[in-house]
Amino acid sequence: MGKKGLKDNEAKLASIIDNLSKNGQKINKKALNAKLTQKQVHVHVKRISAAVLKADERNYQIVDGGLNFRLDQTKLLFVFFVASWKLNEANSMKMKINFSGREMLETRQVISDNQIGSLSSAFCETYTQINKPVNLNLYYKTPVSGKITDEGEDNYTIGAISMPAGDVFKHDNTQALLIKKSKDWEKLPGLELHVNVHSEKKAFYYMIIYNISLKLEAKYNFGSQLLIDNKPISVMFN
Repeated sequence: MGKKGLKDNEAKLASIIDNLSKNGQKINKKALNAKLTQKQVHVHVKRISAAVLKADERNYQIVDGGLNFRLDQTKLLFVFFVASWKLNEANSMKMKINFSGREMLETRQVISDNQIGSLSSAFCETYTQINKPVNLNLYYKTPVSGKITDEGEDNYTIGAISMPAGDVFKHDNTQALLIKKSKDWEKLPGLELHVNVHSEKKAFYYMIIYNISLKLEAKYNFGSQLLIDNKPISVMFN
């Protein structure tokens, strides 16, 4: 949608998400604060048009400031970032989100051998720290200097959408995986998430997020396929 599109459609986006949350999965009432039961959706976004990227092969560095806000009750947080950059020469770029002092492993993204590129990632969880500051920061690591581009519409955006509390299912893998050359689809071991769904006769809405970072020995095509109940749902090629 881009920077201008996000800005022009924030109210519409909040309305759509609000309707989905009302008509979709049943809200976990026990997770809600009894004194504050409003069911509004809030969009918290920070955008900058440009930022200097300093070279450092060892440490992660913060891009710019951070996004800070408070929640008045237990909420479901969908947090995301998108960043486009231009390096002084082709090299690698790594990015991740820090969430109130916690590194979110599932947001780590890596791309190599690119001078101009873009990365995005997201995570979702139920947040219960009422009236405590929520701090979001985007970190990067690159061996060469560059800048967040001030061209195009992506630039650097980090944000969160808070909505009525519900269920969040997460599975993180912190172990290295061996990916073998294959012409057919093969299952990656340890990357399964099992969820029990209530047997009520009504529609449910799900937002499924997965991130894969990998390093190949040479340039190859890589594709990932999402399966639900052993049925292919979507295919993404990198």
